[in-house]
Amino acid sequence: MLQSEGDGLCALYNTNTIRVPAPIGIGELPGGVFIITEAIDLHPICNQGLLGKQLAALHLVKGPSRFGMGTDNYIGSTPQPNKWHDSWVDFLHMRLKYQFDLANFPVPTNRQAGKQLDRLPDSFKDVEVVPSLIHGDLWRGNVAEDEKGNPVIFDPAVY
Repeated sequence: MLQSEGDGLCALYNTNTIRVPAPIGIGELPGGVFIITEAIDLHPICNQGLLGKQLAALHLVKGPSRFGMGTDNYIGSTPQPNKWHDSWVDFLHMRLKYQFDLANFPVPTNRQAGKQLDRLPDSFKDVEVVPSLIHGDLWRGNVAEDEKGNPVIFDPAVY
């Protein structure tokens, strides 16, 4: 879990688009694992406009040639499959189907979810989606700002 966390932090850090705690190391102790990152004095985010601009810059950085991350990661304790895919639609289908399966919907809802997944190609037929890094668990709890007012993102679940 922490290895994929560190890999995601490194990938985002290396884009130089938005502040991310620099990963320093991952290790094991009897009974657990740990990750060490740069210490940043975090404060609640105030400048959401700057956050949006920096996230846009992040998403414009050319990513790998395929969609995914190559290693699975987690949102909380929920595994997120990140197998490489050549198309965004195929990757998104895989990720959504995995979530739908975890949700254990009643049969009618499950059928409807399957129909929506089958329609994904139509939703993207006139759209070119280019691979880029995405913070896969971006919500208010994983965003802050540093002492200078710069946005900071963490706990990434990157794909």
